[in-house]
Amino acid sequence: AGQIKVFGDVAKTFTNILAYGTGFGSLGISVGCFRVNKLGGAEIKVSKWGGATRNLGYVFKNEEDRERAVKAAKEYLPTLRKEMEEKYLSEFSGEIYEVEFVRRQHHGHCYLYICFHTRFEHARGHGDTSAAVGFARGRFDGKFQEKGIAFVQSLIAMGFDGDLKPSSRNRRGRYVSAQVKLPISEYEKMSKTNIDSLLSYMEIDRQGVTQEQGHFLYSGMGGEIIPAIYRGTKVNPRPYNVSCTENVYVEIKGEDVIYGVELPNLEVGAASSREGLICPTAREVLKFMGIGTSREFAAATAAITLAGEFNFTLLHLRGEMYASS
Repeated sequence: AGQIKVFGDVAKTFTNILAYGTGFGSLGISVGCFRVNKLGGAEIKVSKWGGATRNLGYVFKNEEDRERAVKAAKEYLPTLRKEMEEKYLSEFSGEIYEVEFVRRQHHGHCYLYICFHTRFEHARGHGDTSAAVGFARGRFDGKFQEKGIAFVQSLIAMGFDGDLKPSSRNRRGRYVSAQVKLPISEYEKMSKTNIDSLLSYMEIDRQGVTQEQGHFLYSGMGGEIIPAIYRGTKVNPRPYNVSCTENVYVEIKGEDVIYGVELPNLEVGAASSREGLICPTAREVLKFMGIGTSREFAAATAAITLAGEFNFTLLHLRGEMYASS
């Protein structure tokens, strides 16, 4: 279904495997790839690391015990962090880059969340992070008991760490953006309208997402394009709804317009891992697309999403989308 050229943090040509929408049926994304390539390709920015997060939860009967636990945990943390990295994260060069302590309360119960944020350059790292935090739970339990700190319950509190939820707290995955720049006059010629129409179109879309839905999820067609790429390649994670968060943006720079998409938390393990094997057919799909690493998967996904969004917007502005005679 065509190819898409990228440059910037990743310089390569990827093959598009999506032979459907957006817009004009099977030609939608293919036409978008053609248009972006004609403009020189998509500029890619992709983060070096992919993030993973897992969270511990403790329940205390009073604030005093909770504060004693925070003090003990912070004192023990340097030793524990080294153990976690050596035992569970080092195989894929992972590291713990931040640990959050968050206090909450519900009636007579005092809660403490200890949230571990990890990052990996070439792996998804979610399973390894989960195992490391499970190990930390046992160590903290023992340390609190040793110091006579009473707690009602300890557990892996998945709800707090953004697990499979599109939210502002979600710090999992890898950031990637793709954009194309062209003269305003050229875009006006392509869209058969003026640049103000593009800006108002983007604002309608933004308000529909952030104000009507009440939270950021995705704008544009990313909610269809991104899952289709995951289904086609069958990479981890199997539940791809986390990675469907997307922002479509437009910027005016002098006489040029920049049209781009950013995927703030794209999760991917592009090779087999303890989190699940990638079937042989899917491996061939990745080879066919030209994808060999997690960063290349992110770049290809962003570029193909950009192509679909770019063409989708043009069709709307030209009055050709869902038009009936």
